[in-house]
Amino acid sequence: MTASTTPHAHRHLRDAVAALCREGPLAERLDAAHRQLAAIDPVRDLPAALQFRFEELVADITYGADTVADALARMSAPDREHLALRVVSLFDDALRLLAADA
Repeated sequence: MTASTTPHAHRHLRDAVAALCREGPLAERLDAAHRQLAAIDPVRDLPAALQFRFEELVADITYGADTVADALARMSAPDREHLALRVVSLFDDALRLLAADA
């Protein structure tokens, strides 16, 4: 477990936010963001203060479906928008906890 966000997590969180900023349907952008988030090991890459939020966010993106695309397709537009905001918020908090030497 780390006391700060690792550069690995920062890079993937940054790329998840970048995926949300692209053109296209929000469901497709969230799917791309999820692929970036899936590369993060919360125990190894995130401070304890962010691990639960991260795990809950990833689970909420895929909740109740076999694939991320299926889960996102079933969600309402406001739910997808809320997930996108949570990705950005997590990145913001992780950035504040980035190791000083990263």
